[in-house]
Amino acid sequence: MKILLPRLIQIHRYTLTPRSAPNSRSLATPRQGCLLRADFPGIGLGYADCFPWPELGDAPLEAQLESLNTGHLTPITERSIFFAHQDAQARRKGVSLFEGLTIPPSHLLVTQLESLKEAELIAAAKAGFQLIKAKVGKSPDQEIRIIKNLDPLVKTLGLKWRLDFNSSLNLESMHTFLNGLNQAVDRIDFLEDPIPFDLQTWENLSKTWKVRLALDRIEPQELPRIEQAQVDVLVIKPASQNPEQICALAQKIGASVVFTSSMDHPLGQICAAWSAAQAAQRGTVLVETAGLLSQHAYESHPWSEAIRCTGPKFIAPKEPGFGLGETFEALAHGTKIQILNNSSQTKP
Repeated sequence: MKILLPRLIQIHRYTLTPRSAPNSRSLATPRQGCLLRADFPGIGLGYADCFPWPELGDAPLEAQLESLNTGHLTPITERSIFFAHQDAQARRKGVSLFEGLTIPPSHLLVTQLESLKEAELIAAAKAGFQLIKAKVGKSPDQEIRIIKNLDPLVKTLGLKWRLDFNSSLNLESMHTFLNGLNQAVDRIDFLEDPIPFDLQTWENLSKTWKVRLALDRIEPQELPRIEQAQVDVLVIKPASQNPEQICALAQKIGASVVFTSSMDHPLGQICAAWSAAQAAQRGTVLVETAGLLSQHAYESHPWSEAIRCTGPKFIAPKEPGFGLGETFEALAHGTKIQILNNSSQTKP
């Protein structure tokens, strides 16, 4: 696939401050990202996000920006340019990219399990949420106690857990974790990256506990191995992964897919929502409840109100492209922006 490179890109740096540690590998320290304002020859302006997670293997932000300057794109900047190009084309036509699409509902994201209250679960169920995704693996013993204590209410409300470990445990400690949950295991929808991906250990875990396993952050070189593995769900982060490639793999191995944001800028969430809606419309694989509502993981910032939702329902922007055009223009004209020039126009 050829990527059309813009003739110039303007960037706006931003900072997101997590309310708590975003996952078992990251601290609750401010995170840096960039909005891109790309000018495509003969098309016009399009917008996208660039928000890496170096702790999880991404190149740091400055390296991402350098890749834009040289035209030698990373997985993240390649996706950023793709989204900006889609946005520019739709803005030129004056149409919303969400026209005719239905966005899948989302789970409720919980980054700080220890602060989760019964009242929040009751409110979530009342709002229509059916799944609670919790970031776990930092304090397994404490997390076991919390999940067990909440289990009677979770069962009564008809909720289920998605537990995301970010590969923080090994096989032995994972068995210990699940054994400690007792009957609460029955309320698990799936375990996401419970332990580092390995054919034998994942098969052991699946057969022992009869629990679904979800794999996130799939690297292209791992695709052949995944075809032989016990994987029930493939998690797709459109900010850094090509959804079509992963959906094709899911179809081949009989897995379903879950689209999530990269816990990035609201524009990144909007792009993820569009990708999920597109995959659902194609219908080649089962697109399960998504993870698009990550905006509350951060302290209030100038873009906090950009995402509109009703319970688990992500409300699509109606403006041209990915929306938010007037906000982008005001930001661009009022902010000192670095200009990056690309000498080549396409990337094979």
